Amino acid sequence: MGRQRLSAVGLALVTVMALARPQTVVAALLDGLFAKPSWTVVTQRSRTGLLAAGHPLETVTTYLTDDHVIQDRPARRTIVDLRKQTITFIDKENLAYGVAGFAELRQALAAADARRDQDTTYQRLAAPSRAFQPQLTDETANIAGQRARKYRVMRGAATTDIWMSSDLDVPAAVKQWADMDTVLAPSGSAVMAELSKLDGLPLKTESWVLLGEQKQGLLVEASEIRQAGPPASMINVPAGYRTVDWRQLVWPGRAGVRP
Repeated sequence: MGRQRLSAVGLALVTVMALARPQTVVAALLDGLFAKPSWTVVTQRSRTGLLAAGHPLETVTTYLTDDHVIQDRPARRTIVDLRKQTITFIDKENLAYGVAGFAELRQALAAADARRDQDTTYQRLAAPSRAFQPQLTDETANIAGQRARKYRVMRGAATTDIWMSSDLDVPAAVKQWADMDTVLAPSGSAVMAELSKLDGLPLKTESWVLLGEQKQGLLVEASEIRQAGPPASMINVPAGYRTVDWRQLVWPGRAGVRP
């Protein structure tokens, strides 16, 4: 799956071209033969428990290719370019966008986490354990047509169940950016790095705390999965959008300080 077959005419053409520019043609041919398939994953984000609204909060479409991770939502979009090592944050409502380098974003996230660590109120009331150790369970499920196995993570008062599917062939470098909400959350980069080591891609994540006997949390579950790449229009910033500091789009009004 994901390999391209050459017709007789195509193979002859490649052979002729290879005689003239062998290194370029061989490299391109190998890229085509062994490229990973592209995936489109549609997920629904919903609240669970006491505050559940009874309907999805948001529909998110994620496109996963060898060199891009694109998450598209009704009001915003993020474009992760693995070749350029950049992330473009797009605000559709205000026609604005900002670009951050991987190193710049990680530095800003680390600084925000350090500020949180010094906040004694946050430490006492809300800070989850830094340890992120997914434990494989015996439970399996079929999610949007894909087989998945359940991992459980205990972090402080929070419990997270993660359903991973190895049916989707996605490189580890891509998986690290597959969920921008997690990346931007406290200790999120470390969490995504650990998830990328597991076999597969998360198709369902349910995080909750117990309020008495009632679960209260967030559910993210894939509702549709297809082997297809993003439309060409998704990879570029729409015309007419203005450039702003990316921090204004990630943490509005906080001058780069994560709330």
